[in-house]
Amino acid sequence: MSVEHEPTYLKLVSYFHGVILLQKFTAKNKNQLTKSLWTNMKPENNHGIKRVFRATGFSMQGLKSAWTHEAAFRQELVLAFLMLPIALFVDISTVERLLLILTLFIVLIVELLNSAVEAVVDRIGDEIHVLSGQAKDIASAAVFMSLALCAITWAVVLGTRYL
Repeated sequence: MSVEHEPTYLKLVSYFHGVILLQKFTAKNKNQLTKSLWTNMKPENNHGIKRVFRATGFSMQGLKSAWTHEAAFRQELVLAFLMLPIALFVDISTVERLLLILTLFIVLIVELLNSAVEAVVDRIGDEIHVLSGQAKDIASAAVFMSLALCAITWAVVLGTRYL
């Protein structure tokens, strides 16, 4: 009695800093492999306003997830809501007002990106790796830089006006 083995195919899933991640396919799902190699795996019939609504829904899920799971995002969002009325009601020019508000949004955007990097690194594995630590540290440094930009902008705009 001979046992027939199905041929196995490998698909390159990603390549990052010399690490190759391959996904194994058997002959059963060879058609799926071929299709995935030549398509970008976007959902079909996702055009126009439907795409906009789907993207908005995913964005809201992301904001909800950040609020639920990320203490730093919650703290920065509360701080932004406390600082926003100051930016809106203080006696400054429109350009200065926009700078104050823009820096608040930059901090929130960079914190969201930092959280995404951390989630992806944590998803890859629990083991300690130099590149994982480096990715998290760089993302954290980006948050620090955005906070510094915000603080300097607010200090210059409000300091020149009221000091």
